Amino acid sequence: MFNRKLIAVAVACLGIQAAMPAAAEDADKCCFRLTPYYWAVGIDGSLENDSTNQSVDFNQDIGDVTDNLEFNGSLMLEHNKGRWVNFASVDYMKVDNDDVDINQAGVKVEVESDTVLGTVATGYRFGEGGKSHVDVLVGVRGAKLDIEANLKGSSDGSSVNADDDLIDGILMLRPRFAFGKGEHWAFSPTASVGAGDSDLVWELAPEFVYTNDCCNLEFRFGYRTVNYEIEEGDVEADFSFQGPMVGLGFAFRRHASTAEHAASTRCRRPFFCSGLRVATC
Repeated sequence: MFNRKLIAVAVACLGIQAAMPAAAEDADKCCFRLTPYYWAVGIDGSLENDSTNQSVDFNQDIGDVTDNLEFNGSLMLEHNKGRWVNFASVDYMKVDNDDVDINQAGVKVEVESDTVLGTVATGYRFGEGGKSHVDVLVGVRGAKLDIEANLKGSSDGSSVNADDDLIDGILMLRPRFAFGKGEHWAFSPTASVGAGDSDLVWELAPEFVYTNDCCNLEFRFGYRTVNYEIEEGDVEADFSFQGPMVGLGFAFRRHASTAEHAASTRCRRPFFCSGLRVATC
């Protein structure tokens, strides 16, 4: 059900854009970017079970991320044609956070998380051209959550669980502020907020991006936080997935004019991408 809903929304986003004509001056401009990235994610938050009167607050330091992260895989897709933009991302995280101190004397908690996050969105690009712009998008974020907090050292050795599939509507902003010589550098924070199956979900991901136009390569690094507030039955949860991230993207472009394409092929490419070719969307 989780996957089918996300696929249905993605198809709907593409259908909306297909029905809306692009501006004449931008209609032939097309770009598709694929970015695998590594998100060194930890999990902080609280779980509460009203039926058992158990409450657990936990926190993972960034220094513990490497030891506790069992598996991580993330991928981001971006597509724009003219001023219309599409965005999709997927993250899989398996975290085993052992022996975390909590607010009970003599008690530690083991936090296990097996989570899939997926986002699809579509929207419009605002700006006067160049490399600075603001993308405003609407879409959905899905989460397949399996979080368990096991108390060790408590009298009853109890646990608190959050196991749910969530689909939330979101509003997303993705501005890009280029700077430096040739505007190869940019500050590109992503922010989103929404609700639906969860009471509240929000994301904040400030990033710095370096673009090599000749290679069509884009290197990005930053810090990402995705926070959920949910209430399901007797369980209340407020937690964040957060940590530094780094990624390398490759763009496929179709130029608006022969002159633009000719200019790109005259780039003096560095040795590490001399064999790469500009492809079309």
